[in-house]
Amino acid sequence: MGFIPHPPLYLSQVRPFDMLLLLAIGAVWEVSVRLVLFFHKAKPAALVAKEDQLAALEHETATKRKLGPSAFVETSKLERQVLALEKEVEDIHVARAKSVVRLEKHLLRYGNMGLAFVVFIFYFGIPIMTVQVLKDVQDLEEVDPTGNFLKALMFPVSYVGFGTKISKWGMDADQASSSIGGLMVMWSAQVTTGKLMDAFDAYFL
Repeated sequence: MGFIPHPPLYLSQVRPFDMLLLLAIGAVWEVSVRLVLFFHKAKPAALVAKEDQLAALEHETATKRKLGPSAFVETSKLERQVLALEKEVEDIHVARAKSVVRLEKHLLRYGNMGLAFVVFIFYFGIPIMTVQVLKDVQDLEEVDPTGNFLKALMFPVSYVGFGTKISKWGMDADQASSSIGGLMVMWSAQVTTGKLMDAFDAYFL
């Protein structure tokens, strides 16, 4: 029975070349998009220099403040410099955050939708893999054992909601429940690669 309980099944149809191609497309696209976002999120040298300058000014201001009234003029001058530089750095952070949001919207939303549309057109109605129950267990009470098995096998991609139905549009009605479409294969690569890139971002950012 294995790790996912299911009746004995067999592959009645599989397209290994198309499966590898779709997995490669999903993985390469996800890595490319996430790397673009990574380098866009990474602080440029100019911003790092300003932050270092601000930290140095804050330290110098705190040192002068400890000297008391005798260093009042110098302290006031340094405090104004700190406020001005803080505002400049804050403005840069806000502008960069807005830029990242716009880029994420275009790449992760519109870009993914465009890629999915292209794959949908090329693989419309074509099952990449189909499983069937062995003939000697066809009398099982379970209505759709293959469908439940595939849902468990493709978790969590199988729970993208309406996307699962879209990936099977055009397939024969009797075959759709026991088949995996091209979009599901590509999405599985994107989900897996995305999780790895999340760890990459968390470590380096």
